Amino acid sequence: MDNRRVVRRLWKILYWVLPVVILWIVFSRIDLARLRSVALNANPWWLAAALLACPISCVFGAWRWQVLLLNYLGQRVPFGFALKHYYIGLAVGFFTPGSAGWDIYRVMVAGNRFGKYRLNLAAVLAEKFLALLTAGLFVALLFPWVKGEVAGGSPWLGGILRLAHIGLLLCAAAFAVMLFLERHKAADMLNRRIRAAMASVLSRARQAPSGAEIAPMSLGDFFRPLVRVRSLAAVLLLSIGVQASSAVTSVLIFISIAYPVGLLVNLFVVPIFLFIFLLPISFGSVGVREGSHILLYGLFDVPREVALVASFIGLLGLLLNQAIGAAVIWWCGGVAGTAAPPPEAGARKD
Repeated sequence: MDNRRVVRRLWKILYWVLPVVILWIVFSRIDLARLRSVALNANPWWLAAALLACPISCVFGAWRWQVLLLNYLGQRVPFGFALKHYYIGLAVGFFTPGSAGWDIYRVMVAGNRFGKYRLNLAAVLAEKFLALLTAGLFVALLFPWVKGEVAGGSPWLGGILRLAHIGLLLCAAAFAVMLFLERHKAADMLNRRIRAAMASVLSRARQAPSGAEIAPMSLGDFFRPLVRVRSLAAVLLLSIGVQASSAVTSVLIFISIAYPVGLLVNLFVVPIFLFIFLLPISFGSVGVREGSHILLYGLFDVPREVALVASFIGLLGLLLNQAIGAAVIWWCGGVAGTAAPPPEAGARKD
């Protein structure tokens, strides 16, 4: 057995075992009686409001994807298409690491509808890049406002701030380096590597039409839409909408369990979850979600049992979004849009 196969097998075992281990550690360190009390005393009306607010972030996310597709493809993309397949992607990609299945689905379905697979992939990568950039900005800008609420002056908070600053510097460096390389011969080699990586992603998805080709893509194809002020501002505002709506949902969740946590704290914590949940270390972020809630809200003196109940309610909200995606799949008679359109449908090969 070669080393790659061993590594893949070990990673697969870790992927399924790690959530169980984390949950065991979490439940071994909490008061189960208090956990039950917090859960049973939740206000049903505030709980319903929190759950009903969960889809709002998906609407902002689908809108952001639509704007990115418009800028990358240069053609009209109906919002209904973006919202429908955003939800379907959520449902089919729940058990994949780091939301990879969700992203691959969106690349495939948009590519089969509009053509230009390479630009659809670039749009999804840009979405991740700008979402992380927005999250880093939230953490860095809100730090002075929330540091006074930290219980006991935890050193964890300083480490989080340093990571946010490092991330912002890396984003700025990426823009500068890529724009520099785009104007020099050194970009040719990097472009070839990018095309090879994209071809690998699409071939692993095994859903691209057999005639689909990966046309050469320069770094300018990826970065040019991002350096247009209007399109960049629109995507950043929608990314802020995603984070802000998620933070408001968290505020409602904590109100429902009679332990209010301020909006600024949630605006600070929720973007950190974005970084954590992108790590491909458990299916559906199970275990990781619960542990990170206890750790991050614990910085602000939120009891473990309260943070854990908030995590479970957040999971219910996530499952609600998955259920909406499943309902869309059922209503459409299957995972629509993954098959190649007929020639007369207007799809074009790259």
